[in-house]
Amino acid sequence: MKHMKQAVPHIKVVGLPCPKIDRTLVNAQAAAAEFDDRPEVSWIGDIHHIVELGSKQSPTILVNEKVKLTGRIPSVYEIRTWIEEELGEEVAA
Repeated sequence: MKHMKQAVPHIKVVGLPCPKIDRTLVNAQAAAAEFDDRPEVSWIGDIHHIVELGSKQSPTILVNEKVKLTGRIPSVYEIRTWIEEELGEEVAA
């Protein structure tokens, strides 16, 4: 993978604790691990913060504060694609 010098993306997984959130966090961490400059992965599980973000479905995934998906568990490939988009890279098949 080619890497351009841009800010390292930040991935946020939003939702109350449940198996869907756990799986989404695992997938996000696996996708982040594929990059030399590892994106930060965080979980927002505080109901007040979730409401502030306007998240209505769980999980909600944000990459650099942009909502990428709501309501289902994304694959590692999908998350990797979003990271690459934020880095300005071509998506590898």
